[in-house]
Amino acid sequence: MTSTIERDFVIKNGVVSFPMKEYPNYCGIEDIGYISHGEWADAELEYKGELFNEHIITDPMYDRFYADFPEKDGDYDEFEKYVYEHSDEVYELLEYELFKIRSDEK
Repeated sequence: MTSTIERDFVIKNGVVSFPMKEYPNYCGIEDIGYISHGEWADAELEYKGELFNEHIITDPMYDRFYADFPEKDGDYDEFEKYVYEHSDEVYELLEYELFKIRSDEK
C-alpha cells in the first residue's frame, strides 16, 4: 500500500527524492496499510489519509473470529485469513471511525 501521508527520504545516484512510503497491506487487504512500531508498541493502520490504532479493527474482528471458530483461538494465521475473507466488515469499521474523525473536525 502506498502511503498518502508519509514520505521516505531516498538518495540514489546522488539524486535526492521523497517518494511516498510503501507499507505492507493489512491482512492482504490492498488499500489498508499496516505500520508496525515494533513488538512493544501498537501498530497503526493507514486508510484514506488517516491513521488508526490497529486495535479498532483487531479487537472486534477477533471477537467475531472467536465466536465463529472458538477451537482456533490463538491461531493468528487463521485469524489473518478470516480478516481478509471478511474485509467488508473491516471497511465498515474503518469507515465508521473515519466518519467520527471527520465529524469532529467540523
